[in-house]
Amino acid sequence: MIDVARKPEAEPSRVAPHNLEAEQALLGAILLNNDAYDKVSDFILRDHFYDLVHRRIYEVLSEKIGSGRLADWKTCPSSNALRL
Repeated sequence: MIDVARKPEAEPSRVAPHNLEAEQALLGAILLNNDAYDKVSDFILRDHFYDLVHRRIYEVLSEKIGSGRLADWKTCPSSNALRL
């Protein structure tokens, strides 16, 4: 006889694969040399970043570089441009 009162065990939650160090390295490379953005922008999208702050940083960098402006640590102050 099947025990219908018994609940199945919950599946372990799944986390999307991610590498925070790789995200940081890419963002750092773009901040140091905006040409790096041109090399990855065709296949790296905002939603590819696992960390929400990294997503926002990439979005700000994309906006600045896409509009022809310099994007570096001086022109992307965390107090304004990177607010979530």
